[in-house]
Amino acid sequence: MNTPRSVLFALLSLGFLAVSANAQNAEDIDRLAQEAADFYVKGKYREARASMTRAYAAFERLEVKDKTKRVEYLRVLANISNALQENDKTIEYATEVAIHALTDNDRGFAYNTLGLAYGNKGEYDKAIGYYEKDLAIQLKKLGVEHPRVGTSYNNIGLAYRSKGEYDKALKYYEKALAIRLKKLGAEHPAVAQTDPRTTGQDAIVYQGTKRRLSIGTQQG
Repeated sequence: MNTPRSVLFALLSLGFLAVSANAQNAEDIDRLAQEAADFYVKGKYREARASMTRAYAAFERLEVKDKTKRVEYLRVLANISNALQENDKTIEYATEVAIHALTDNDRGFAYNTLGLAYGNKGEYDKAIGYYEKDLAIQLKKLGVEHPRVGTSYNNIGLAYRSKGEYDKALKYYEKALAIRLKKLGAEHPAVAQTDPRTTGQDAIVYQGTKRRLSIGTQQG
């Protein structure tokens, strides 16, 4: 049986039909976001970007926007842009994450991602500033010996190394190494990336009395 037009107008005026439409849109948005996630784990970053961009555009058209979903979608967009090495886009999305952050986890993600993007652009002072903000959050949230704190130290060391400030880089690498040795063990791959006794990626190399760093680009 068809709904009388007068009832439809009444429902519309009360907002019930709009809510129903938004619920359907929200389901479509979640489907697109999941599609983007599936593409991302397969390394199909351009396809992931296309799906996630559509999802976020649809989300922005919703009358009622879930704050948690907004941050979730922005984090995905930041990760995709970072994977594509689109640094300006990464900065744009990570900044939005910082603005809309609901938790320390969100803020830490935003600052670390901004550090990565600025480091990739060669703006190392900005990268260090954001890495230090991330480090402060991780220290407060996780404590001084958590492996995630070691990652923060490692990232700061990378930025100082890229600036040519090797003594400062060494200090942060040694902090990262101490945490990784204690928490992960000497055989863990992350330890080899920061161990002064090794050579290769992220290793600290000594030549006679002149200390230098030979560090690769892998971060964290």
